[in-house]
Amino acid sequence: DFYGLSSISGSLTNIHVLVISDIDNAILPIVIGRLQSLQSLTLDEIEGENAIPAEIGKLKNLTVFKITASELERVPPEIGNITNLKNLTISDNEDMDTLPLSVATLTNLINVTVKDNPKLSIPDSLLEQPKLETITINGEQIRELPTVVYRLSRLRLLDYSDNRIATVSSRLTEITSLQSILFAHNQLATFPNLDKLVNVEL
Repeated sequence: DFYGLSSISGSLTNIHVLVISDIDNAILPIVIGRLQSLQSLTLDEIEGENAIPAEIGKLKNLTVFKITASELERVPPEIGNITNLKNLTISDNEDMDTLPLSVATLTNLINVTVKDNPKLSIPDSLLEQPKLETITINGEQIRELPTVVYRLSRLRLLDYSDNRIATVSSRLTEITSLQSILFAHNQLATFPNLDKLVNVEL
């Protein structure tokens, strides 16, 4: 269980997937940094504004990190040390207002999902990772598409549904790898011609 993490044994350090859910007013024990084989970590319904310790940055083999439906206000800058991270999900966190600038070092990211975090400001550096293939940014009150997105040569899916975007630059056609684009439930007045795309939903 959660509190059992405080006395991690040698055998537990070999686990690959960990889900911590429905914990009130707690701080993850710093020994979480000893889970060197951990590949997937989900924090769901976690209460405690600074519940994630800096030791999270020691999870060098982590490729999937999800923070969902929690009352966390911040993610420690040490997340930038998880350089093997490929999939990041931040969703339904009412109090989270920022992500650290250190996300710029997550250069192996392939999939980013940020949904329904009403206070969150998303740094452009999160979305300029060269290997990104899917970006899902839903319900974040975004008013314009970050220009860094136009430089993503591997991007296949771009989903900015449920925002406040009014116009999209014709530069979107520069992303020749795009296969699907979802911009439903925005305030679009103009949109570039994207006839070659497999799937366009406005």
